[in-house]
Amino acid sequence: MPGLSGLALTTEQFVEVISMYVASAGRVDAVEVAPGWHIIGPLPVPATANIRFDLLGSVSDESLVLSARLYCVTPGFVGVVPGSSVQLSSTIDVEQFSGEFTLVGNRIYQVWAQVVGAAGDDYFGRVSRAAPTGA
Repeated sequence: MPGLSGLALTTEQFVEVISMYVASAGRVDAVEVAPGWHIIGPLPVPATANIRFDLLGSVSDESLVLSARLYCVTPGFVGVVPGSSVQLSSTIDVEQFSGEFTLVGNRIYQVWAQVVGAAGDDYFGRVSRAAPTGA
């Protein structure tokens, strides 16, 4: 998002801007034991804001758990974003939200997803949407 880092964005404007970076992974193959993280895509963040993480998805079997979180890949700040994790175990698309947390501006994040509980062609999850949303 070149050129946006110098803007003084309000939280509402900020969420509108970064919500354009909605990630969709489609199928995420399941693993029996964590970790099995699948990187969905980058999320450049131009300004610091308090947000929640919104996950819309499903799993192929109720014994599976689909997890998603944000991970910072900016050098010097690499790691999981505390409070950004979301989980679901529904066989039909459901929406889940994390609690409120802070994303720091001028950093790049990735959406990570995994499905844990079994392995094989019949075991998978589907991420229909993974996006930041207003707190």
